[in-house]
Amino acid sequence: RLIGWLKAELFADGRWNERVKTSDKKGETLKLANSFNSMVLKLHDSFAALKESKLFNENIVEAMPSGLIVLDKDLKIISVNKGFGAIFSLYAMSVRGQSVIDLLKRFCMDCAVIEAIQADKDLNDIETNCQADEKGFGKNKILNISTAKTDGVAGERLLIIEDITLRKETEEELRQ
Repeated sequence: RLIGWLKAELFADGRWNERVKTSDKKGETLKLANSFNSMVLKLHDSFAALKESKLFNENIVEAMPSGLIVLDKDLKIISVNKGFGAIFSLYAMSVRGQSVIDLLKRFCMDCAVIEAIQADKDLNDIETNCQADEKGFGKNKILNISTAKTDGVAGERLLIIEDITLRKETEEELRQ
């Protein structure tokens, strides 16, 4: 029994190659050991599939041209994708842990957008202007902003930012 408990501790630590063995050749202990070993194989396969799925999803998020910002309940930046970096000319590591409100103010984002984010209001395809900050980072752009709640940790939110400058400029040229 102690050996089975020790094996369970090894499985809990992610050591999936361990198996419960027994000297019992046809009794209840053998059935229990076989069931336990079968459960470990299924768990291993499930964790491997979950890891593969997570990697696939992360690759999709990184490849998106839209900026994605994951915010905690206090509106601090948890993570951003490469699209965010391209829009704002910033590196992901330079903004993690910062207030998204301070970041948006830095780029002279529309006050109504900032207030809506602070009030936890849903935004859906809101157009706003974004200017280069006082240090010259970024460029003047027209952005489309949306928010979404996540199914993850309570209070986490997703801010989706799309650079629509080129589209708007093309529309304006066509109008003229």
